[in-house]
Amino acid sequence: MIPAYAETYLRLSRQCMGSAFDYATHGLGLPLREFYDLFLASPLSVEMASGNPKVVAGTSGEELALELLGEQKPLPWREAPSPSREYWAGLALARFQWMSGLSFQEIDRLVPLEFIVSLYDPYHEMDIKQLDDKLVSFVTIKKEKTHLASLRKKAGMSQNDLAVASGVSKRTIQQYEQGQKSINQASVSTIEKFARVLGCDISDLMESCSFSFAKRPRP
Repeated sequence: MIPAYAETYLRLSRQCMGSAFDYATHGLGLPLREFYDLFLASPLSVEMASGNPKVVAGTSGEELALELLGEQKPLPWREAPSPSREYWAGLALARFQWMSGLSFQEIDRLVPLEFIVSLYDPYHEMDIKQLDDKLVSFVTIKKEKTHLASLRKKAGMSQNDLAVASGVSKRTIQQYEQGQKSINQASVSTIEKFARVLGCDISDLMESCSFSFAKRPRP
């Protein structure tokens, strides 16, 4: 699936969100949820989600926070240990929004900010792809069922039937259906096997939240 905006802006967008979270919480002493609710209610959230260069590339985190708070000049700033938990959560959130193409409001419904913050330990020290997988799994579990499970049941097949017909192991099928793995990261050959057996297009198997993380350069 297509990301929210050009990858060129991703690094700056992540820095902006991370710095805004850090400045609001450690510099101004605001609860992170209170600040994030201001962001969600602001048109700035829509502009950032769509990749408006003026916001994602032309605004610093401090400037974003001040605009949300209606302040005209910087307020006293107590620099936090770097990187702070909130800063990391901002980086993670901005990346996730870019990859998923979802609005920040929809992400907050599926993946509450508090949950992202809670992943700081141990994920801030891990490969970013492991965080991607964790968030995909969390979102998939919250959905009623994956497209693979729906199409398999529509075809009247058990997981074992699909495993035998496709040549993909039953365990792998279970992992895709339970959200332990994202089918959008599966190899083309694996998805083609499922599509052939289930009599559907490859696109029918892709998850609607469009978390297409594989084969994309990492920032």
